[in-house]
Amino acid sequence: MKFSYNELLDRWETPASFGEKEFRLSVLSDYLEQDRVEVARRALAKLETGWGEVESKLVKTLLSVHNDSWAEPEEGFPELAAEEFLSKLVLTAVDVLEEEALSLYLSDSGIFGGHCVTGFWDADGLHEPALAG
Repeated sequence: MKFSYNELLDRWETPASFGEKEFRLSVLSDYLEQDRVEVARRALAKLETGWGEVESKLVKTLLSVHNDSWAEPEEGFPELAAEEFLSKLVLTAVDVLEEEALSLYLSDSGIFGGHCVTGFWDADGLHEPALAG
């Protein structure tokens, strides 16, 4: 894993992927190089094994928000089924905040008017995802 330092954000970043998902993974600057790589590997393992939980929480929390408040079929923005809804949410970045704490950022592909979908995932699980920006 090759990291580059983002001076503006004061963190280390690297391209990352699991499955077919490609995104930016960042780690706080507090970690030494060896620790940074290990923390990033553990974060990727957590994403791979727990992605189903993330998708379930996204559907449970935000699908009805989309269909009740954002869908306008007469304007070409239909209500979505769970599978189509999830296909629109694209993981773009993961910030490793601590050993067990990740912030997730997903593109909405326009279904929420361009708002970013965010989630905070720690040892207690994924907290309620939200729209940002």
